[in-house]
Amino acid sequence: MILDILHTFIIVQMNLAPQAVLEGLNACFDHRGTLFVPELNREFQIHPFTRFFAAQNPHSQGAQRRALPRSFVNRFTTVMCFGVLLG
Repeated sequence: MILDILHTFIIVQMNLAPQAVLEGLNACFDHRGTLFVPELNREFQIHPFTRFFAAQNPHSQGAQRRALPRSFVNRFTTVMCFGVLLG
């Protein structure tokens, strides 16, 4: 079954995610291109046009944030925002 209902995933506070979640996401990005959902005991093939967007705050801000492995972060394009001006 191809997971073609959603073509966009937004991951918020990625560096607060449990290790099991990060490992599951890794399978989406490697040669397998799959997502396993343990609650359903099913594996879904990721559609080739699926895009992942992830956000995280610097691990230096605490709250059990951790620095993610460089090999994982390299799967994303990094954009840093240092301040937001509100009108």
